Amino acid sequence: MIQSVTMQGKNGPFTPPRFSHVYKIKSIAEENSKGSWHGWEMSREGPVQEAAVYGQAKSFSESVLSGDVVVKHENEKTEGSSDDIPF
Repeated sequence: MIQSVTMQGKNGPFTPPRFSHVYKIKSIAEENSKGSWHGWEMSREGPVQEAAVYGQAKSFSESVLSGDVVVKHENEKTEGSSDDIPF
C-alpha cells in the first residue's frame, strides 16, 4: 500500500517518502472454521497536512537511517533465557 503511492512532481511522477502520508491501522475480529483471531485492517487517510508533523517525521526517519535511533526490543527473548513465551 505504501509503495503504491505516487505523486506528480515537476519532473514527473515519483514515490513520496513513507512518512509523507497518514495511515489508519486497526485490529478486527476474524474467524473461520478453524477458530477466531484478530487481524489488521489498514487504510491510507491521505497526505500529512501539517508542515510541523511532516518535519518531525522526516527528522525521525533521518535519525533511524543514520543509526542515531535504535529499536530496543524489551520483550525479545535472548539466547539462554528461560521465559516460557510461545512466540
